Amino acid sequence: MNPTPKMWGQSHYYGACPPNMGIYLFDHAVKMLIERPAPILEVGTDYGGSALLFLDALAQTKADTFLVTVDPWGFKPYPTGQPIYGDNRQEFALSLLAAWARSLHVRWHHFKMNSVDFLEHVQHLGCWYNGKHMPYEWGMVFLDGEHIWDTVRKEVETLNMAPGGHIIIDNAMHTQLDGSDLPTLLHQNYKGEMFHYNDNDAAFTVNPT
Repeated sequence: MNPTPKMWGQSHYYGACPPNMGIYLFDHAVKMLIERPAPILEVGTDYGGSALLFLDALAQTKADTFLVTVDPWGFKPYPTGQPIYGDNRQEFALSLLAAWARSLHVRWHHFKMNSVDFLEHVQHLGCWYNGKHMPYEWGMVFLDGEHIWDTVRKEVETLNMAPGGHIIIDNAMHTQLDGSDLPTLLHQNYKGEMFHYNDNDAAFTVNPT
């Protein structure tokens, strides 16, 4: 099993997703897609490193589902006060992800908006897929957008998770800015268990029933 797409390894996207984190995300995506195929949601696309891994997992498993990425991009200030992002990142990431999805014959959709607005509205929309109308019910969610507690809390509270789905939150230490407890937040909103939690990331599995 190749844990990283060839194009990902050949580009500077590699620096946007450390190798150990990349393999970790890829393995969990493959496991979910084999056991209970359902759409993957990534919040915070940046240069697209982790999104390329999810596309590769879809191709590897031939799962009949798709990837959705959400990122507003734009030149905006972050909690550090330093503005990042810009049109160059958006154009570069979208063109590369589109080309990679086409080459793998997998489905991918991007929403250029903030995560809270997306999650609040998408659950009321649903989508047409293979001739059927279906809700956006996520099999795996990777939250790597704004690393501030209020945003993460709203994201977690509005996710529509599939049974047995995985929620992975990157840079978990950044969500502790007001002393709130991330495991408690997850348990309050879903029946399931934490299977990994440290300063770098938190991972939670929703009960299969």
